[in-house]
Amino acid sequence: MRNKIIYILVAATLMLTLCACSGKPDSPIEGAFEEYTKVVRKQAESDPLRAGTLRFTLAYINDDEVPELILADGDDHTGSVRIYFYDYNEDETVDSGAALGDRGSFAYYPGQNIVCDAIYGNGGYVASRFYTFGSDFKASGSSTFTMAIDTYEQTHYFIDKDECAYSTYMETYNKEAPALGITDQELISYEAMTGTYESVRGDGATDKFETMLEVLKTKTVR
Repeated sequence: MRNKIIYILVAATLMLTLCACSGKPDSPIEGAFEEYTKVVRKQAESDPLRAGTLRFTLAYINDDEVPELILADGDDHTGSVRIYFYDYNEDETVDSGAALGDRGSFAYYPGQNIVCDAIYGNGGYVASRFYTFGSDFKASGSSTFTMAIDTYEQTHYFIDKDECAYSTYMETYNKEAPALGITDQELISYEAMTGTYESVRGDGATDKFETMLEVLKTKTVR
């Protein structure tokens, strides 16, 4: 009996030691903010010339308690925004692989794992694409739907750059676009991103993310 008790105590001690050495954060939120800080710093420091234009914010892309990191590497015309998820099990951030943003802006459906990216170009055209995110946090994109007006004010329709009839365009769009109204969307814009590289350079990085989270909670209906 004594040997059994000693065995149990030794096993419990080893388990506690392993937990203490794992370094895993006490909570998903805490872990996310630590990892997001690393991502922002790494991105800015990898290209010091662009560090001044880098912006970030938080958004509830999926339906868990941890908000996602939205990082805009400058206000480029397209592809300047990336979405990072936090994986608590692995204690790491995951780049979704989606490159978004017409001048740093896009719309998303809070808690629905759906993002709508639209690009508005000169000459009267708009191209839109929808992204969803799997359990591995990686993005899957729909076709790209483009409407363009020519010099004769005639509208042309394209799916992935291939011109098609309006009926084909709408049939495919209705199959691939999420069945949610535009009023369900929330807009992320470059101008509204309050996070900067300067705000995460020092010890106040966590405070910056916590402030963002409180603001996000007040404006997001989930």
